[in-house]
Amino acid sequence: MVNNISDLLEYQSKKIPLNSYLNDFNKSYSFQDFNSLVNKCCNLFQNLKLNKGDVISICLYNKVEFLILYFSCIRFGAIFYLISTNDSEIDIMKKLNFVNSKIIFIDNENSYKQIKKKTNTFFINKFFIDELYNYENNYKKQKILDNDIAGYYSSSGTTNESKTICYTNKNMISGIYTVYESNLFKNVKKHLCFLPLFHTSALRYSIKSSLINGSEVFIVKNFWSIKDKIWNIVKDFNINFFQMVPSIVNIILKNPNTNKITNLSNNIHFCGCGSSFLPKEQQEEFENKFNVKLLNLYGLSEIGASHFEDPLKRKIGSIGKPFKRYDVKILNSKY
Repeated sequence: MVNNISDLLEYQSKKIPLNSYLNDFNKSYSFQDFNSLVNKCCNLFQNLKLNKGDVISICLYNKVEFLILYFSCIRFGAIFYLISTNDSEIDIMKKLNFVNSKIIFIDNENSYKQIKKKTNTFFINKFFIDELYNYENNYKKQKILDNDIAGYYSSSGTTNESKTICYTNKNMISGIYTVYESNLFKNVKKHLCFLPLFHTSALRYSIKSSLINGSEVFIVKNFWSIKDKIWNIVKDFNINFFQMVPSIVNIILKNPNTNKITNLSNNIHFCGCGSSFLPKEQQEEFENKFNVKLLNLYGLSEIGASHFEDPLKRKIGSIGKPFKRYDVKILNSKY
């Protein structure tokens, strides 16, 4: 068993080096390619005078660069801090000050111009990966301990009150193995990822699940960029899974451009849904219309996945039974 997700990436880069891991529809990155870029990014961190234990903030739209920085933080021993691209400059500065961030990597040019006056800022442009290739692939890894803090994540969960969650390496790797042991993603070879990467579900069910299973993730900027052609992408690229939230389920159901295709069971194994309550009626309508199972994938930001709806022994409207490694107690049976 590896100690952190950076080690898991390195393991896969040796076991299945040429298998495609990430695909942004313009370029495919093998496990070996991606692992090399992470090493190169760690050397960039050293050039920027960053150190183990520094907080490195990431405020990027969905792209391979986000994941290079994310994995590099863990390999470098820095503490990643994921910030929503929807945050205003004022909110971003509040968060940076709260965690004492050493540097922020950002790709919104307007926000960059405002924030760079107040804090150490690195602008991610379209040439970032090309420039990374100029660095050596010889990073000497530091010793990363299980209980070292890996990152911070701001979450409001089902409330409107934001909270900051602290992840250790042990917590993160445990979450990966919990999903792996469920076997739900065992035969999923191609994921489509459009939920924001600064949300835990996109990282948990696609990026990390694909990492441990050796499968491929197709990354798009957001759902809105593909909302009229999502089923075409599923068919053209043989996508087996994507994760949604209830509001997106509703948009797909109501969109006339996505209602033209009604049977995708030969392509997609199932879709996942989480973050908030999924009405039973909506779940049934989706499954009847597209002949694709829509499963509740439930978890807590603090611990990761805790329940999966069993696709074989299921009760529509239920989030399923808890995983074996968790003890669950009902504190108020009225609800």
